Amino acid sequence: MKSIDCQHIVSIPGNHDKRNIRSADYFRQYIDDIEVIRPLNRENCRKKNIYLDGNTNGIKEHFTDINFLKNITTNGESLLIVCLDSNSLYEDNGFVDKEMLRTLSHAISKESYDRIILLNHHSILDTDSDPLFNSRIVVEFVRENNIEHVFCGHTHHLSIMRSTDLYHKHSFTQYKNGSLSSGNTLNDTNMFLYYK
Repeated sequence: MKSIDCQHIVSIPGNHDKRNIRSADYFRQYIDDIEVIRPLNRENCRKKNIYLDGNTNGIKEHFTDINFLKNITTNGESLLIVCLDSNSLYEDNGFVDKEMLRTLSHAISKESYDRIILLNHHSILDTDSDPLFNSRIVVEFVRENNIEHVFCGHTHHLSIMRSTDLYHKHSFTQYKNGSLSSGNTLNDTNMFLYYK
């Protein structure tokens, strides 16, 4: 990632990054030593393995969700990037903890910004064989925080979708960003191709 020539690089974990019990440790050591947002009320968390017993497994970071905010300035505007961990430890399916969304909304309310976007791994508007099971609450989170742009990956395919909620008068665009490891070719089970 250090070889990417870009002023601001923001990375979030995907499902393959959550295959290891030390994924949170590794993310902070090798990708970005960010301040992870912890839930306002730990007792309300329902996501499986969101907390691990560090005494048993030897990990430093007992909290496995990697949710954080980044506030950057680009083209003279302040951009708040909300990074939501939709991955579950050891699983390809996605799940977002409702308490984490409440906590992120609380953190967002304390920030000052011109624009706000969301990055999360699983799609919130469509599905595949390993979906985000509770995408409805993420869509509500997007609406409640007036987010107009959502970026995701997971499926290794490129697409742009627009959602309009006529009742709440809110629209957002989801950008499914494909993957550097996908050739997006039909009937190709080998995902280890690359874009030139």
